[in-house]
Amino acid sequence: MKALSATTIPHPSRHETLKASLQGFHLTINGFKELPEVVVKAGVLMGLRGYGDNHERPSFAEDVRRIKVTGPCGLQLSIVDSSGLKSNVSEEQTEDNVETVHRMVDSYVEKPRTIILAVVQAGNDIANESIIPKSKLFDKAGECPVGPILSTLVLKEGLPALAKNQDTTKLQRPLLLKNPTLKEREDLITPKQRSTNELRYFQFPLWKEQKLDATRGGMTSSRPP
Repeated sequence: MKALSATTIPHPSRHETLKASLQGFHLTINGFKELPEVVVKAGVLMGLRGYGDNHERPSFAEDVRRIKVTGPCGLQLSIVDSSGLKSNVSEEQTEDNVETVHRMVDSYVEKPRTIILAVVQAGNDIANESIIPKSKLFDKAGECPVGPILSTLVLKEGLPALAKNQDTTKLQRPLLLKNPTLKEREDLITPKQRSTNELRYFQFPLWKEQKLDATRGGMTSSRPP
């Protein structure tokens, strides 16, 4: 049986009082459905904008919200879901926020044992994806980036070459994925149904005629046998 717990790890720059509060945050979780509530509670404690009554504070912090899953498989792996890389400053996205996110991402990407899961949008030009030059900066041999590519209903020019790893930008294992639609999320479809819908999607003529490697399409193809 799996055991789940939530904690927060304060950044060294935090004031001692707040650091103690963050270190004291510990919740036992009965299931992944409780995660949204946990995220909100941690966000309030971190003082992030959009959580609780915080509307003027920064949107990002360098603290860590950690969800620990303990089970019988014996697999020891840390997965870090970082904020999306931003380049432009806006009314809601300050220069400090942009710098904080890049600093956070760099602190993980620069570690030699890190596997970079570079998620890119199929509708975007991969040359404009910030994670690609960043990964090359710290991983000059190009051994770490794995490339889930979130597909769209439009087959953008150059996408087949990228999925086949024939583009000028190389990924260790390019995978084409399709996120559930808004209706599917509202219907709370099961993981099994999600995979079925995704595989059916990649059987459409739009994709089949590209003759893509069958092992590179769909979430199930990314899992070990």
